[in-house]
Amino acid sequence: MRPDLVIFDCDGVLVDSEPPVFRVVTAELRALGLDVTLEETMALHKGKTLEQSRPLIEARLGRALPADWAAKLRQRTNAALDQALAAIPGAVAAVRAVAAAAIPHCVVSQSRRVRIDTNLRHIGLDAVFGARVYSTHDLGKPKPAPDIYLRAAADFGVAPARVAVIEDTVTGVAGGVAAGMRVLGYAADAAPGSLTAAGAAEEFTDMARVPELLRL
Repeated sequence: MRPDLVIFDCDGVLVDSEPPVFRVVTAELRALGLDVTLEETMALHKGKTLEQSRPLIEARLGRALPADWAAKLRQRTNAALDQALAAIPGAVAAVRAVAAAAIPHCVVSQSRRVRIDTNLRHIGLDAVFGARVYSTHDLGKPKPAPDIYLRAAADFGVAPARVAVIEDTVTGVAGGVAAGMRVLGYAADAAPGSLTAAGAAEEFTDMARVPELLRL
């Protein structure tokens, strides 16, 4: 199906932000006294906001985290991103192919709007997306809630069934599926089969395949 709207996740789909972020998060968890590896941290928290991760960490610690924990950790992860951010291979060309095909497109992300804008500017896609950027923080309903996807589709006047979503996490895939959209799972860093099990129509590991998968 050639879609009438393409929704891209940002972290892990357009920008390779997750490794530097989770190195900082892993170091923070170790400082709190948890014996965790980078792989364990990513498996448990990938696709979640810090607010969603907080109760999971508190349950494992057996105590509450400080009230300003998320804000301070976000400062450190943002600093790490400013030094180590890169585009996912093939992502920029994929977005430009969608734009060249005159298909409406936008970003839907769990990150805060200022971080999304910075990430897109860093990889040269800020002008391609313009103001067509949606953050779950603006609605207060993080993925896997479908609300942010439905808001984007409504703004573009496109029926959910005519929307293609590109996500890289189980959380994101579940949100797109719950919105009634066709989800393509970018599985370069996901366990094989995990995204299709969450409802993705197809898994792929190379962003260069996006034009083919979207029937451009």
